[in-house]
Amino acid sequence: MDFNCFPAFPIPIAEYPFEHHLALKERMTELMARESFYASNAAPGTVENRGFKAGELGKTATGDTQVQNIDEDIFKKFNHFLVSSARHFNHHLMAYEDREMFVTETWINQAEKGAKQFEHYHTNCWQSGTYYLNYNEGHSPVVFKNPAHAHNLKQGPSLSLPIDPGVQSKFSHRTVVVNPPEGSLVLWPSHLVHFVPENPIDELRISLSMNFMPKAMMDGSYGFAATNLWTSRKRPEYRDM
Repeated sequence: MDFNCFPAFPIPIAEYPFEHHLALKERMTELMARESFYASNAAPGTVENRGFKAGELGKTATGDTQVQNIDEDIFKKFNHFLVSSARHFNHHLMAYEDREMFVTETWINQAEKGAKQFEHYHTNCWQSGTYYLNYNEGHSPVVFKNPAHAHNLKQGPSLSLPIDPGVQSKFSHRTVVVNPPEGSLVLWPSHLVHFVPENPIDELRISLSMNFMPKAMMDGSYGFAATNLWTSRKRPEYRDM
């Protein structure tokens, strides 16, 4: 059958290297050694930490300090790298109007041998990312699912047909596998479904994941400002009015 095909609207997944990785890894290793980690609900075999509480870092309004808010030179450089990368991704790859970005939250994952992460996506942010603190070629990659095949995790009702495994094209790939070098940040639109297969080796796979929001969301005459509720004051208490 004669036909023309136009490969339309690809979704970017980008990788950004951090030039001060070794200094960051050394300091992070020191801090993680004195912190508590807890079993992750979404990733069997993985322990996580969502805020440093030990020593001077714990003396904050919320009782903990996330990586992007640590008042040390290497973490200031790292936070600048994170928000600059997110801004570049948003403006130059996604082609949205240029907006200043900020990190809403970060969490550290330590995956032992056999650890894996279930399929999921992030609904509470604009972009998501993972920085690879301890990662080598033997570790499991992050795998992104083709949105056309991720029906089980779509929001709201949807129609679907079974996939024919005998038909192969650039549009039919069910997944994209990303094996980033250590010291790199991988960014993607938050709605992409992703997962991590089992870690096949004994060495810990250590990653730092984060979510991003623009400081201002505007489209036409309507918009709103976003801010981090946990950074500078106690967490708000919500109650029905």
